[in-house]
Amino acid sequence: MTYVRVMAVALLAATAAPYRPPRTPWGDPDLQGDYTNKYEQSTPLERPDEFAGRRLQDVTRAELAAVLTKREQQVLSRGEGVGPCSSATRSTSRRAAVHGSSSIRRMERSRR
Repeated sequence: MTYVRVMAVALLAATAAPYRPPRTPWGDPDLQGDYTNKYEQSTPLERPDEFAGRRLQDVTRAELAAVLTKREQQVLSRGEGVGPCSSATRSTSRRAAVHGSSSIRRMERSRR
């Protein structure tokens, strides 16, 4: 009996059409959906100009720390109520800026 079930599943899998991702009417991938940037508020969508043409392995820890510090300062300098940073998270961001960023540690671990 188990053999029959296995063969039936194999037969169905062999005859099923391969998966085709949804497409727009003009042929591009359909990327509709709900997206969030809750945890990515300081992640740029493009590579910063100072890193153009360089690999991640070529970026020094000091350069990355400078970019992260600059982004943290941009977030902290926003007016109250602007963006996702509330007063509670501002104090947390200030502590992170003073005590170092975990992003640098994660990058260092990923290089190993």
